[in-house]
Amino acid sequence: MRLAVFERGLKDFGDELSDFDPALITTGDAAKAFAVFTALEKMTGAARILVTARATEAGDWEKEGHRSSASWVAEKTGSGFGEASGMLESSERLVTLPETTEALRRGELSGAQVSVRECPLGLG
Repeated sequence: MRLAVFERGLKDFGDELSDFDPALITTGDAAKAFAVFTALEKMTGAARILVTARATEAGDWEKEGHRSSASWVAEKTGSGFGEASGMLESSERLVTLPETTEALRRGELSGAQVSVRECPLGLG
């Protein structure tokens, strides 16, 4: 299952991060680390947008007593309701935007760049 690859990557990253001290690396390596972490953030944001709508279909938000799936997303992501609602709407909208979905998968767009109000690549 592909999810196991992501879970292993998360564990490995967490293990490395727990011992990471920026003061112990060169400034050049810090700049490289910044680039890596920025790329990781962009990719994980894109992945989260891709899976948000599907994740809410599991109904955990109802089981956990949330009034809406957006409220559940807000709690899980530590974001505000409006941001979570936008993330959920964007995720749902990707079904009708295959080019945008592929751009997300290729890392050409971040999750933040995909919104209901402003769809990148003129695909909205």
